[in-house]
Amino acid sequence: MGQRVVYRVGPRGFPYMLKLRGPLPIVFLIVFLIILTSIVFLVATAHGQAQAPIGCIPRERDALLEFKNGITDDPTGQLKFWQRGDDCCQWQGIRCSNMTGHVIKLQLWKPKYNDHGMYAGNGMVGLISPSLLSLEHLQHLDLSWNSLSGSDGHIPVFIGSFRNLRYLNLSSMPFSSMVPPQLGNLSKLQVLDLSGCHSLRMQSGSGIAWLRNLPLLQYLNLRLINLSAIDDWPYVMNTLPFLTVLSLSGCSLQRANQTLPQLGNLTRLESLDLSGNYLNYPIASCWIWNLTSLTNLVLSGNRLYGQVPDALANMTSLQVLYFSFNRYSTLSQDLVYVLPSSTTEGVTITGANLRNLCSLEILDLEWGLSSGNITELIESLVKCPSSKLQELRLRDNNISGILPKSMGMFSRLTYLDISLNYLTGQVPSEIGMLTNLVYIDLSYNSLSRLPSEIGMLSNLEHLDLGFNSLDGFMTEKHFARLASLKKIFLQYNSLEIMVDPEWLPPFRLNYANFYSCRIVPMFPIWMKSQVDIIKLDIANTSIKDTLPDWFWTTVSKAIYLDMSNNQISGKLPTNMKFMSLERFYLDSNLITGEIPQLPRNLEILDISNNLLSGHLPSNLGAPNLVEVYHQGHNLRPSTINTLTYTMATVVSAGRHFKRIVRVIMYQAGHMERTGQVLSLYNCSLSSANQTLTHINLTKLEHLGLSRNYFGHPIASSWFWKVRTLKELGLSETYLHGPFPDALGGMTSLQQLGFTNNGNAATMTIDLKNFCELAALCMA
Repeated sequence: MGQRVVYRVGPRGFPYMLKLRGPLPIVFLIVFLIILTSIVFLVATAHGQAQAPIGCIPRERDALLEFKNGITDDPTGQLKFWQRGDDCCQWQGIRCSNMTGHVIKLQLWKPKYNDHGMYAGNGMVGLISPSLLSLEHLQHLDLSWNSLSGSDGHIPVFIGSFRNLRYLNLSSMPFSSMVPPQLGNLSKLQVLDLSGCHSLRMQSGSGIAWLRNLPLLQYLNLRLINLSAIDDWPYVMNTLPFLTVLSLSGCSLQRANQTLPQLGNLTRLESLDLSGNYLNYPIASCWIWNLTSLTNLVLSGNRLYGQVPDALANMTSLQVLYFSFNRYSTLSQDLVYVLPSSTTEGVTITGANLRNLCSLEILDLEWGLSSGNITELIESLVKCPSSKLQELRLRDNNISGILPKSMGMFSRLTYLDISLNYLTGQVPSEIGMLTNLVYIDLSYNSLSRLPSEIGMLSNLEHLDLGFNSLDGFMTEKHFARLASLKKIFLQYNSLEIMVDPEWLPPFRLNYANFYSCRIVPMFPIWMKSQVDIIKLDIANTSIKDTLPDWFWTTVSKAIYLDMSNNQISGKLPTNMKFMSLERFYLDSNLITGEIPQLPRNLEILDISNNLLSGHLPSNLGAPNLVEVYHQGHNLRPSTINTLTYTMATVVSAGRHFKRIVRVIMYQAGHMERTGQVLSLYNCSLSSANQTLTHINLTKLEHLGLSRNYFGHPIASSWFWKVRTLKELGLSETYLHGPFPDALGGMTSLQQLGFTNNGNAATMTIDLKNFCELAALCMA
């Protein structure tokens, strides 16, 4: 017995095959094949003829050129080659029908980018000309990421007249006022994207009812459009039979717990984004848990709380679940960043909620849970025969417990973040099985031991284990296969890094922080190969050695370098000016010699508590320098063009180095302040009564002169002219006499310290205008 094979034309013009049982005469088969071959030949011929270019319609070309005339700026050159006489079907951003020559697609999406590939603003600037109405066959219109609008700054009403339009993207454009309900005339529309137009809002009364007139709509993105007054939005969406993607992120929605008699068309949704709204009620009351067709669900940045309903376990199609940033303070009711110990309200999710989600690829619960147990969460996620999970984000969730060995079953995992929780115990050796991991962050926990299997993660680029209780040794095995590693953070642990002096690491780091780890006793020779380092912190690592000559070449690209609190000896290199450093901390070491010219981009320098001597160079070579710490040695400035110890020349420094707003030369402690600070505490200054015709310290807010012996009348001091001061420290300066009337004009003053000066000064100034004064110390 043979089989019958029948070809039929499917709904999109493609033949499909049906198999029918029974005898099939050979003659019938031959005839059928001849007919089929003829049909295929005719279709192919017709198709080839249809491909022949026809050229654009002159009327439509004129319409496009009229549109171009309304463009006042085209920084990305999209319309540069739109010229009269050319075939407009060949222009950038234009596509014509091969059959008729009519323009069917106008796509001019092209924002500006800087040299680093970062977004640098919208593209074209100008008006959207109504001449586009001549493009009667237009099916696809994309003007997104341009600064275009109608003549009144609104979305042009005439856009609602493109009867053949299937695709409309006006996202991230500077429209204002209302979304015109005339868009409801686009009855063939399948994609509508108005996202990022944050000044748009819906008309009162009609709201979004016009969306009901778009029965073919499949994709709708209204991100950042204000829908705070629209309470019936789920009912409207429920009338769209083909809607599969809905994004209402940042729309100021108040509710998603409306009572819907039946979900109907909403059950066809595949992607739903309600992030960044004001959904402030128990999470179980939402109707979304019955949308079992969802593959993507984004609820981040709301205020949902309570127990996640059991219905989540029925959403077995879920591939992406974002529920981050839903925890908030029970006192302020506002979203705030908190440490794990803060009292917050969030949601509770159990292992039973997760164990059936076998399609899950991304799970983001960052700062969303009120509490949890890491073992229960991990065990529930590995119940599936083959886990598809690629990203697991559990940062800052008050999660406690010990990392289970079963986490090694996440064979596809690329991103793991369980930082800022209360994890204890050892990192299991099974972590070495997660060979696809690219990013791992277990910082800010209480983990105690790190297995050498961490060195098996050959794809790992980012490793953060900082702020734990890790102890023990790290050897070459811990780094054996980390050839992809670019960032490592081990700060605030008690680890000891002990490797062979001849060891050559397989990686080239960009960022490394070993603060408080022990790298003993010699300077780590393996760092010689780290020539791509950008930020390096080896402070407080017990290094007791002389700086090798190669080190400065290795860190020549670095912008941040912290080597403080060691016993590093040697001298600063004479070629420092060629380095890229912006922040350099070398305090509390044994560095000798003089200070060379500094790197040109240097902003912060701390060389305090070393054995430096000689003079500060007359030209520091760092015009961007804003903070200098150099107490605790015998350095002296050489000219008035640099930092000096006499008050007159310090003010001169204010003239010559206008960007130096923070100079710290005191003996003990660090003075942390906001604003601009000049602290000359205990600097053996002898006077503050120099005659200064002009003072450039016009932005100075904090001035500390305590513990200097001035001994002259207080009224003769120059600092009364600095009206921007918020804090003035004059304790133990032995100034005497009456305070000047100029004090009455310093109404920004918040703190005035004048203690331990004897009884030689008098104040007769009325303080009623000192509304900001919070502390007055005259003891």
